[in-house]
Amino acid sequence: MAAVGSMGDLKMSSPNELTHRPRASSAEWTPTWMGALLRVLLATIVALAATRLINNVLAGEPLIPQPDVAGVSQVNHVLLWLLSSLLIFGALSYSASLSSLRGVGLVQAIAVALFGLRYLLTFAEAAVFLPSMSLSDAAALVFGGAIESVTFAVCIVVAVGKATAQADQGPAATFAMSMPVLGWAWRWGLCMVAYLCLYLAAGLSVFPFVKQYYPDLDVNFAFLCGLQIRRGFIFVACLLPLVRSIRASRRRTALATAVLVPIVAGVADLLVPNAIMPATAWRVAHMIEVGSSNFVFGLLIGYLFHNGYRDTPT
Repeated sequence: MAAVGSMGDLKMSSPNELTHRPRASSAEWTPTWMGALLRVLLATIVALAATRLINNVLAGEPLIPQPDVAGVSQVNHVLLWLLSSLLIFGALSYSASLSSLRGVGLVQAIAVALFGLRYLLTFAEAAVFLPSMSLSDAAALVFGGAIESVTFAVCIVVAVGKATAQADQGPAATFAMSMPVLGWAWRWGLCMVAYLCLYLAAGLSVFPFVKQYYPDLDVNFAFLCGLQIRRGFIFVACLLPLVRSIRASRRRTALATAVLVPIVAGVADLLVPNAIMPATAWRVAHMIEVGSSNFVFGLLIGYLFHNGYRDTPT
């Protein structure tokens, strides 16, 4: 099979071909936890610096993030911003280290996952709960998110040692997309319905603690359900290139996805005080809501869309 150089070069293979394969070379990922953490930390700083510099040149944003909530010091704001970014970078790096993709293909898969989960889905939610968001704010969110997603993706691929495409390593280097149409349909449909159920269950359990922050909330329930079903579809679509390329057991793939989804899709960003959710209690409640529901949803996606690879013979 041809090596995967980009998402446009994806090749089909049977899930049965993805069993009993050798693990990725240790040269692709630092063998010690300390070394791995240092590489992730350094790459995170480089990615953040590059992102801030690009946004400063193109959009006039300050090089150092400024707090927009009264009572939050500059130092605390920057430290929380760094911690948030490090969590996102680390979660994506772990999944990237398990992927059979390399080079441009891996950059694309990571960028799609990051932009979709952190920005596209957030924008869809904000359009309902924050109708006052201006068109310029929305454009800035999309533009800045695209720059950050690509920058982070490039740095992550370098950090995990997969920046250069190598010659074909055999079946283990393939990106398995082969599945009967019915298999895609019922998995995707189940995820869409599951996301709606998890969203409603988590939201209803937390709403009594945050309802004072939404005094004028008036959302049509049928419209809200339709929106969340569509968001469930987008969740799967954005994660699919990365998840299907993970070369690990079903359990390990599910756990990696379960960690990735809540961190990137809300928990990390909620660590930082912001003008939309300035109160700590408000953000903590939403962290619990987003973290719990998205953890379960990530487990489900990783389990259902596993590509058939097994670490060891069974």
